[in-house]
Amino acid sequence: LSAYRVWIRAIDVSGRANLWSAATDFRIATPPTPIAPMTATLDRTPTFSWTAVTGAVSYKFELRNVSTGSLVYKIDNLTTPTYTAPANLAAGNYRWWALAVGANALPGYWSVASDFTIPAPAQFTTPSGTFSSTPTFNWLAVPGAVRYEIEIDRIDVPQANVVRVSNVVGTSFTSPVTLVSGGSYRIWIRAISAAGDLGLWSAGLNFNVAATDPGNEAEPSMEFATLDLLENLLAELIEDQTLPTIESSHRAEADVRSSEQPPVAAAADVMTDTELTGIDNLINSIVTDLLIQKELT
Repeated sequence: LSAYRVWIRAIDVSGRANLWSAATDFRIATPPTPIAPMTATLDRTPTFSWTAVTGAVSYKFELRNVSTGSLVYKIDNLTTPTYTAPANLAAGNYRWWALAVGANALPGYWSVASDFTIPAPAQFTTPSGTFSSTPTFNWLAVPGAVRYEIEIDRIDVPQANVVRVSNVVGTSFTSPVTLVSGGSYRIWIRAISAAGDLGLWSAGLNFNVAATDPGNEAEPSMEFATLDLLENLLAELIEDQTLPTIESSHRAEADVRSSEQPPVAAAADVMTDTELTGIDNLINSIVTDLLIQKELT
């Protein structure tokens, strides 16, 4: 990077020289060549770099947001061919330039413009809804990402990091953990670059896990079958003409026999009131236990 001044004058055939022209200044300058970033970056405070220019004593740097047209940074007097953004850049498209400055504040030429993108957070293409206990989710690819990090939390019964993995390749993910039937969850995703830069977390996507059958339907049906059997046995006892009438909580009141009529069968074959009451109490106890068990299951 150098500055020069040139004059010129004419000389005739006899060797007489004319007056010198007015001076014209010019410079020899090689513009910097942008190095990075050149495409997409997940680093929201990127370091901009360009080639050094011989003879440069300082550099200038400019960054504009192409999406909004606004000037983001205009920096002078950089002593090295690099600049790191001091604050997080918003997602969007950007363009930057660098310029070398020589001795006596001699400016060089601006570099060619270099464009790059800070991607927006990953966006799910799978809608919110109800899924199986090992749901699958899909999303749009994030420029500059080589892998993704996934987090799933339970939200109806708060539990963080039910699933937390950071090595997901591609744009689809199936939960390796069987989620609780009937539970409510929220999933997030963020992109990771080859350099390990972390993108922004996506908006959370709420979803539910379908409630499955409890799997013990056979037990209640067996319980009710047992209840029916007990009631049938009790009915047979009541309807047996050799037995006196008893009252049962499982049937309508039986016909009352006349106390004046003697039993038909021999006394040895007839159950006493105490025995019948014991049977009835036993049946009531069994029925009560079965009903309690039904409520617990």
